[in-house]
Amino acid sequence: MPRKDLVSYSAKVGYRKHPGMVMWLFHRVSGVLIGLFLIFHLLGISGICSFVGDLVKLKPVVAVMSVLFVLHAFNGIRIILMEFCSSADRKKFLPHLLATVAIVAVVGAIFAFKIIASGAAA
Repeated sequence: MPRKDLVSYSAKVGYRKHPGMVMWLFHRVSGVLIGLFLIFHLLGISGICSFVGDLVKLKPVVAVMSVLFVLHAFNGIRIILMEFCSSADRKKFLPHLLATVAIVAVVGAIFAFKIIASGAAA
């Protein structure tokens, strides 16, 4: 007869996909992608791998990496604030607030880049 006090780890923890956990996972993945981009960028600049240098200079790649960098930076600010804020209410509110601010910053940066690019082309 199995013991009733032995409960699996997942039943004890009750894993839920809350915004903070999703943002933590995104922070880790975006950090790895930014690190890989920097390594490939340095390889391309140094001339070791010229095809890699051509790949990282593509505008879509630079745009995606710029968005990842902005979101990674704002998520880092969220993590720092969570370390210094002790209120549970603020910890629930911070992911939503900083995700919104990051998205607004990304959209503003896209418009700013379009204005700068159209001004440079003229």
